Amino acid sequence: RKGCAFTFSVHGRVSIKFPGVAAKVGSVIAANGPEQYQCFGRFNSFYMEMHKGGEARPVMCEFYNWYSPSPAHDIRGFAQHLMHGECFYNFTANQIFGQATSSYAMWSWEQSRWENLKKILFKARKIREYLEVPASAANVGLVASELSYMAFYPVKMFEADNVLPNRWYQQQAALWTALNQSQIPTDIIWAEALTPEKLKRYRALVLLDARIVTPPQAEIIRDWVKAGGVLIAGGSTSLCNQWAEFQEDYQMADLFGVSYGGFAGVTDPEKIDTFCLKPGGPIVFKAVSGGEPGNFRWHVHRETKPVKSLGTYTVSGNAPAFLQGVAPGTACEYDMPLGYDKVKPGTAEVLATFADNNPALTVNKVGQGLCYFWTPIYPGLSHMESGWEMEANRYDFWPNVRELLSGMVRGGLAHVKASLPVEVANVSREVEVTLRQQPEKSRMMVHLLDYDPKSAVVKGAGMTVHPPVGKTVKRIFYPDTGTDVKFIAAEGRVAANLRDFAVHDMVVVEW
Repeated sequence: RKGCAFTFSVHGRVSIKFPGVAAKVGSVIAANGPEQYQCFGRFNSFYMEMHKGGEARPVMCEFYNWYSPSPAHDIRGFAQHLMHGECFYNFTANQIFGQATSSYAMWSWEQSRWENLKKILFKARKIREYLEVPASAANVGLVASELSYMAFYPVKMFEADNVLPNRWYQQQAALWTALNQSQIPTDIIWAEALTPEKLKRYRALVLLDARIVTPPQAEIIRDWVKAGGVLIAGGSTSLCNQWAEFQEDYQMADLFGVSYGGFAGVTDPEKIDTFCLKPGGPIVFKAVSGGEPGNFRWHVHRETKPVKSLGTYTVSGNAPAFLQGVAPGTACEYDMPLGYDKVKPGTAEVLATFADNNPALTVNKVGQGLCYFWTPIYPGLSHMESGWEMEANRYDFWPNVRELLSGMVRGGLAHVKASLPVEVANVSREVEVTLRQQPEKSRMMVHLLDYDPKSAVVKGAGMTVHPPVGKTVKRIFYPDTGTDVKFIAAEGRVAANLRDFAVHDMVVVEW
């Protein structure tokens, strides 16, 4: 195989066709080559990480610059290639040449694109040894269930329905973005590829929209939580058997510490102003509340915020012990027609309730670990979307939704005496932190990417590093210039101030 590579390109809407394939194909072929129809955006990063599956593997994600809104979007897309794919792959390369060359180029060719690409490629050449298919250094994972997707969100190639992301993609991308916006580095891993060995790398997992969790998967997760893991599960998780048949209770009820009590939503159409989009139509229609699988598939319109459909749940007084940075009385917004699970707490403690006193969030201590259960079925869809190319480029989460998810991750980690490997402060929500590592060279690479195309420079960022057990920080430096970063060590961590940067930066931490 020397000098030969096998890659595979698949359309963004139909990357999941058979349970287990997307989870394992990257271990079989030389490079995944998923096709994504926009030049830059949160979904692009989500999509590349989804095909990495938490493994050290290249992803040749095919971006499209003919849709690019501006040069500021172009250069960020090129930086995304470098940061998430460790390579560069672009549809119809004449879109980035210095001269217009074809009918494609006449659509959206922009002369500045070539200079912006050169900036990123020259940068990649300087730091190439740190880009050579490194492993992830994240200890938080977003778990995606292929089997749940196939059972409830099937899509056929080229049918009109696949023009917009269905609700599964919409929710998963939103959850990953919410974690990004809180500067929580997160892998996307597949339920179908879980092993005890793989889970040892993670201290916190987010498992939402996984109606089907097979018995072997459940047992692996159960053992992991008992050993000190933090699980954040959500409404409907493990409620179905592997044939997509709804059961009387969750398969993982013992882990959640609650039992299922039915679906809660809004059935009166006059009280619903949440709309869904179904190309091939009717194009736009009111959301249908209920547990029937046909209600789950269609894209939820998120450019208009509902008023009549909007509900809230409130954090209780005992929450601070488990929700870092979330105060008692904090109100979180939710779209009520999308529904939530009514649950009866057993061993779990209630951390937040809806107006009708039904639990919205619980926490259960299991062995040395912790399990949160977030009863809304689509909490990630509590946001507004804008800046569309093929996907939304901007996500504005409703009050306290993103903060609650961050509070669970950070509070759970603190409870099990763990922490994020790196914490970056004094940056906007548009700055993403991605962690890579080369253990054989005793180093970790910290990528910073500014998603805001209106931002000229990121100033004043600070970084705290929590070394792995048994390691101490030897050196922190910028690999493109070789410049050392001064740091202060205290109580098992080191702190450093980072230089100002535009678009993208990388800092290396050596043990």
